[in-house]
Amino acid sequence: MIRELAGTSTDVIKKNEKSEAGLRNIDDAELAENQYFLLSAISLQYRSGNSGRFDELFPDFLANAVFTFKIATREIMSKNPVDMFQSPVFGYNVNRDFGVIILNNPKLIVPKKTISFDIEDAPASMSGQVKLKLIGTEIKSY
Repeated sequence: MIRELAGTSTDVIKKNEKSEAGLRNIDDAELAENQYFLLSAISLQYRSGNSGRFDELFPDFLANAVFTFKIATREIMSKNPVDMFQSPVFGYNVNRDFGVIILNNPKLIVPKKTISFDIEDAPASMSGQVKLKLIGTEIKSY
């Protein structure tokens, strides 16, 4: 999902948005019926403009913000520093790609449960764009 940053908070995954090639592949912030996903990592990348690669270091306003990731009403990660995507935290995630948090305990995302990823409490107004990737395995029922 690609989202424009604005103000001091941004909902990266939003309800009432349809999938659109190159921008997002989830309808209404939910998986479709009979679609399951085993989430094993989350990636967040940044670019200062609206074109080019998502390969820039986070500016201070983004690095000092926090993020919350929820599935339905359950908070999977709550008020964590966005900078976790760039720097290992106390020995956690030391062997991983830049911009990726690997989950030590994968999470099953089931159909028709709202998924949300919010960036908030930025110390200054944000600008640029972020790209959020939910990394894992799609599970199909037969």
